Amino acid sequence: MQAEMLTRRTPAIVARGMMTRSTVVEMNPTLIGTVKTSRRVGVFARHLSSAMQSDKKYFDVLIIGGGNSAGYLCSGLKDNGFKGSVAIVSAESEPPYERPALSKAFLNPPDSKVRARLPGFHTCVGTGGERQGLEWYQENGITLMLDTHATQLDPKAKIVSIKNATNHIQKIQYGRAVIATGARAVSAQDINLPNGGLQKVFGLRDVADGLRLVKSLESNTPKNIVIVGGGYIGMETAAELVGWGANITVVWPEDTLMARLLPPKLAEIVQENFRGRGVSLLNSTNISGLVPSSKDAETVGGVKLEDGTVLPADLVLLGLGSKLNVEWLSSSGITSNPEIGGIQVDTSLRTVDKSVFAIGDIAAVDGVGRYEHVDFCRATALYLARVLTDQKPLAPFTYSPYFYSRLFEYTPTPLTFTFRGSMDGNCRMSYFGDLDAAIKSDPKLQKLNEFGAIWHRDGNVIGFLVFNS
Repeated sequence: MQAEMLTRRTPAIVARGMMTRSTVVEMNPTLIGTVKTSRRVGVFARHLSSAMQSDKKYFDVLIIGGGNSAGYLCSGLKDNGFKGSVAIVSAESEPPYERPALSKAFLNPPDSKVRARLPGFHTCVGTGGERQGLEWYQENGITLMLDTHATQLDPKAKIVSIKNATNHIQKIQYGRAVIATGARAVSAQDINLPNGGLQKVFGLRDVADGLRLVKSLESNTPKNIVIVGGGYIGMETAAELVGWGANITVVWPEDTLMARLLPPKLAEIVQENFRGRGVSLLNSTNISGLVPSSKDAETVGGVKLEDGTVLPADLVLLGLGSKLNVEWLSSSGITSNPEIGGIQVDTSLRTVDKSVFAIGDIAAVDGVGRYEHVDFCRATALYLARVLTDQKPLAPFTYSPYFYSRLFEYTPTPLTFTFRGSMDGNCRMSYFGDLDAAIKSDPKLQKLNEFGAIWHRDGNVIGFLVFNS
């Protein structure tokens, strides 16, 4: 059993003299860790200074994808004394950041003490490391190609074709390439959802999505919000958006919230906690389409269920899962994993081509698996940094799954959980804590005491899930 998971900058290669700053907004220390911004230009920066040229056509390490794992890989290369040239090709408009913030403090209601905004949650603040804003990449000689998509990989020629927002096409040669393109949110169009193109229908995967959502909320706070999906995005956004004063309804097809992770009794506690805070939950329910507003045919007005019921909705947020960004690799010969998806890599994170690696959500590691969670992104990135700096001896990559969430953090009674280990295979599970009291408590008045579940095999603990530790 496995857990699942705006302001546009002018497209440019970030080089000396091209720095801009975003507004600094106070961040939650428990979310971002200790923020440290380094302005010291060290050995790493001196060796990489030549990489700042915008017309450079070759990089020793070319990272394709600008998500969390890309930021941690750059940090790891610096810390391990890498002496070659490095570049990131990123479809986003910002340097890498800690993506989990988007469904947490980023959506905190307006009266919250903390509302996450960039540059406050750039990598690597999530683990207490340096905050890697634009200046950090400049100082360390790393080229950022933002608003830029990779369109093709040719491993034999060691060339990646890229296209920026103005459709300028360029070919970049590399010594070693790192695939870190991750995943995108499944959209209404991906599933052919009727009327999925209506206005006020949102997904949430990147900062641009988050800013569009917040702008819509702030311009005219909706009375009724429907969230489709009972996984991480559905659960965490419901916890945030109920604080805006809207009527929140979550609709999902499984029996319980977070069905792949939460055992039935713990799911029941979580669901009662949500209901106690005013969130309506419709489990085991599918939607058949969206309905236009009676006042504006271009804007959503409701969500239609399979039984014909229409839920009123001034805003709809889709948490339908993710879709891996692998289309650009179709002619590369890089192999995928047919069972769990993603790019197949060995325990050195190397693909079938010895000069091409994969990290983060997209990496399916031999004997380990594939996990769409920030901890796996960080772990694969930091391991690969050691591989690329030729550290020896280096044991094969291993990973113990780790998942977490922090819900209702803007309230006096937050609900948090952490999972570590495994619940796969032939194992026994036992609960701990006062589960009855947890179900019956008023979540607005009382923070729950510690409770959870433990998984055992052959007398050994192989995994645990703990709430409010």
